[in-house]
Amino acid sequence: MRILERNVSANCELCKKSILVTEFGSGKCPYCDWVQNNTSETDEDLDVIHYPNPVSFNRAKELLAQGKPLEPNLEEFVIGLEIYAHMEFLYEGRRYGVLGVEHGVDFYEWDVLEGFQEYGSPEEFYQKANIGGVLLKDLWHKVKKANFMDG
Repeated sequence: MRILERNVSANCELCKKSILVTEFGSGKCPYCDWVQNNTSETDEDLDVIHYPNPVSFNRAKELLAQGKPLEPNLEEFVIGLEIYAHMEFLYEGRRYGVLGVEHGVDFYEWDVLEGFQEYGSPEEFYQKANIGGVLLKDLWHKVKKANFMDG
């Protein structure tokens, strides 16, 4: 198996700073955290979330301009869940997993056997998911590293 080296100079699609990417143009920008995915300003789907980035290109531009990290709001997180089915985030230092499954959505704290929550749909998850009785949508501003599940 050949390991791809990041040895090609390019400009980040998002922040336009000079970075190193693989020969295929892939790599994560160390300045803004955007993972290069050959996005161009003329793409038709600049408002679509593409793995492995948790927000769309246009939303990432807004967040970058505001000096905010490239993290999804709860609505974008649910869109990622609907598309990719495995999402995660940190809240108060604890890791939570969200799985889109055949019967709906499973929500749980990582490595904790109690408090498992099941919802019939992503919309129900959005409306009712909670941590300690506080709705997720009311505490989302404190969530960190909301993204696709990495294992």
